[in-house]
Amino acid sequence: MTAAAVRSPRGGFRSVRSPARRRVSSGRRAPRVGIVQFVMATVFLMVALAVTLQAQRVAGQDTLEGLLTETAEADRQGAELRARVAAAESPAEVLAAAESMGMVQPGAVVAVPAAGGDDPALRSDGGPVG
Repeated sequence: MTAAAVRSPRGGFRSVRSPARRRVSSGRRAPRVGIVQFVMATVFLMVALAVTLQAQRVAGQDTLEGLLTETAEADRQGAELRARVAAAESPAEVLAAAESMGMVQPGAVVAVPAAGGDDPALRSDGGPVG
């Protein structure tokens, strides 16, 4: 259909558009709406991705802080244990522990020289003389 002239009740003529033209004009706007929807969906997805990444970063930071706390506690315990071992290995502690178990200190140690092969105190059969 083409535009037609219709008589107006007030007098004169007015132009009437055909329905085909309206479809053409709405058809031209449809791609713009599609592009706008695509851009909006893309922006929404980017914001959702940014929020997700930030949440993962915060969770990772919490895990890291927990591990650092555990490491500091383990270092403190290690230092305490090293100090306890050093104290337990001191000569005074070893002597006190031995005495509490009933051990005694040995008497004076006397070195006895070994008899050599040319010593007349030995007999030829290896036994003592005498």
